[in-house]
Amino acid sequence: MKSGLIRPIRYLLARGAETATSIALVLLFFFSLMALLNWVFPIGPGLSTLLAAGRSPGSFTEGRANAGSGLRADGMTSSSAVAVLEEMHNAVKAKPSDAIAWANANTGMQLENRHAVQTFKNASALISFDESTEINVGQNTVVVIQRKDSDLFSRGPRSYALTVDGELRGRMIQREAHAVEFEVTTPAGTAVVKPDVDEPGEVAFHVSVAEDSTAQITVDKGVAEIAAGGDTVTVRPRQFTQLSAAKAPSRPRALAPAPELVSPPVGAVFQYRSVPPPVDFSWEGSGSADRYRFQISRDEGFGTVLYDDVVARTHHTYGTLTAGVYYWRVTGHGRASAVTVPLKGWF
Repeated sequence: MKSGLIRPIRYLLARGAETATSIALVLLFFFSLMALLNWVFPIGPGLSTLLAAGRSPGSFTEGRANAGSGLRADGMTSSSAVAVLEEMHNAVKAKPSDAIAWANANTGMQLENRHAVQTFKNASALISFDESTEINVGQNTVVVIQRKDSDLFSRGPRSYALTVDGELRGRMIQREAHAVEFEVTTPAGTAVVKPDVDEPGEVAFHVSVAEDSTAQITVDKGVAEIAAGGDTVTVRPRQFTQLSAAKAPSRPRALAPAPELVSPPVGAVFQYRSVPPPVDFSWEGSGSADRYRFQISRDEGFGTVLYDDVVARTHHTYGTLTAGVYYWRVTGHGRASAVTVPLKGWF
């Protein structure tokens, strides 16, 4: 009887030892494999980021934790950064090329190749590429940035690709030692924007994509060459060209005269105790516009827009402004995009 009981116990003990040995061998193999992978593929930027930046995996000798050990000439510390989010207002999100979900953006964050930035209602983001090249992303816009030329330290022409759905303003300066251009892709087509070679200097331009996916590029300052569909047009201040898929840019046209602002008059003062009073804004209509874009900002250059709306009438009321000096402007819009010069006042 005792012998019959011992035999099953010995069998169970033997099987348990074999199972434990198998598990130990599997764990040993797993940890050995992980150690080998960690040695061959060190922690750092993902493969998609490496490919997007035009670098081979072997060119990264340090991970992200050590990326800030050196300072580049343009102020960016990461060797793979192409731009910096200098300023932001209200809700702005960002997403690297190898990420799935959007995350809240923060001022000073460095943007790498194919980094996406998204703004929402009454939000804006200022993205700087260097001391003389920047874009200001308007509300309800998604932009993806990419450095096209492979050498980030090159003194030659710098080329940036922007994929835009919404609105942005750009600024760049053409110098002998610092040539720059933007390749702008919109739902309506792709165009290259750069300063005119015969009239170099600062160029400020404005890209807007309408609800029907038509796109317009307006030059606010300087002279720009805009190339698309195998053709190039020269656009001067207060002129615009329109883009369409696989076609040349339209012949540049002048913006129509700005709507005349009526009220409040420049320098108007509104007194209140605790609750800000509603302010009635009005302006003269423009024959070429069927709706108007109304904006309020604390910044005379409208780098940060506090309120932004499109109305079909020539007056608007807004009443949540706290104490301070404000600027307002109105731009006439036609079927697709802006068709008048923006005119601003202050109060």
